[in-house]
Amino acid sequence: DAEAQSECDAECVSVRLLVDPTDPCAWWLQVKSPDQSGLLFKICEVLQSHGVDVCSAVLTIESGLVDNQFELKVARPSEVTDAADWCAELEDFLVKNRASGGVFLQRLLTEGSMAAASRKLHVNPDLLSVVSFRELAREEGPQEVAIHYHLEIEGINQAGLLTYAAL
Repeated sequence: DAEAQSECDAECVSVRLLVDPTDPCAWWLQVKSPDQSGLLFKICEVLQSHGVDVCSAVLTIESGLVDNQFELKVARPSEVTDAADWCAELEDFLVKNRASGGVFLQRLLTEGSMAAASRKLHVNPDLLSVVSFRELAREEGPQEVAIHYHLEIEGINQAGLLTYAAL
């Protein structure tokens, strides 16, 4: 039903940007949406295309919803005026993707977005390492068992590192 879909869009999809009052170049971005393969890549691609550096990211999934939390850095405090544009771009993308049942993102990824982005990224994979990888408790659903993992990676500061890791 359309009303339930609209309610879920309002609850399931959100983009919030907070600016550190003591350091206007330090931001915190929270993106919530239904989980889907390629979503982290798309979020990172938007951030990278606007010159925003990801310092750290924590992603958690609960009941099919992913909560992406990013610590961001920008070069100048004045870049906060551009943030409204890319936050709106990101939220618009998430709402369109949700309305399409995930087809919107899959179409973008199959049209060469990932391949094109990987060619543009100048990341040295030798400077990326897995710090920790372990299986978490299993969740049993009505039809299958969901296996969750904890993955922690570190890398030398390189533009596009998280985008590369999300490929």
